[in-house]
Amino acid sequence: MKIHSKVQTYKSLRSFVNNSQRFLSRKESLNNLFWEVCKRWDKKACNPFSANVFQNGIVRLSAIKTPSDYLLLSNGDYPEIIRLVQYAKKHNLFIRGVTGPASECKLFTTEWGKSFGSERMLQQKDFQIFETPNNNSFSDVRPNLDFLKATVLEWPRVRLWAISFARESQPPLSENAMVGMAKEMVDEGSMFILREGNKSVAMGGFGRFTPQRSVINMVYVPSELRSNGFASTITYHIAITAAKLGYAKSILFSDYLGRGNLYKKMGWLRAGDFTEITFN
Repeated sequence: MKIHSKVQTYKSLRSFVNNSQRFLSRKESLNNLFWEVCKRWDKKACNPFSANVFQNGIVRLSAIKTPSDYLLLSNGDYPEIIRLVQYAKKHNLFIRGVTGPASECKLFTTEWGKSFGSERMLQQKDFQIFETPNNNSFSDVRPNLDFLKATVLEWPRVRLWAISFARESQPPLSENAMVGMAKEMVDEGSMFILREGNKSVAMGGFGRFTPQRSVINMVYVPSELRSNGFASTITYHIAITAAKLGYAKSILFSDYLGRGNLYKKMGWLRAGDFTEITFN
């Protein structure tokens, strides 16, 4: 059977969402960032470049430009990625880089470099995506700790921890961006604090949501309090809270790629590899 491949772009964000959501939901954990990007564009009332690559009338790859001019890719196969690169080249699509599932982004970058000889990778940030096990059974969870919503009274501490979170990330993240995100999470009631007695020992919360996933973000324990089970305990409580709210799974990004990953030891399941590649 002859294979027909087609790139379909959309004039409106709503049309893209309507035509891609079913496909994206099949690997919702890996494609989770699409819902956040669409939400941000909707707030701006903008219609960015967005596209689906069809094979014989079936969506096989989705893509959308982020507000920072990166091209966000979904999971997809080699022929569809090649087709998207060809389309982007033909229509002079401007992008600063690409982000999404690691294998898809690396393939896109290789083909993009062939199309534009001067293009080369400037920086790459790699992450692992973990999701909760089906039975929410975790290890290394400590009892007798208080799990509370962060209030405005906790904001000075949360702000300092958000700055430390940004500085200790590999590579470092924008301090202003992390403080802004933390403030938004506190204001929305989605930031939590773990306490041992009267002492705050960890923070973390909901960074965003997809139809069936909660995305846990900004899990932080001060360096002097680590290796006490605080990170595993607060992520456990956040995941249980999400389950009570009706979300099938919780997911989180980890930039620790070596052996002994905390979340893997806890029983979290690896959902895939994610990357962000910046072009020169």
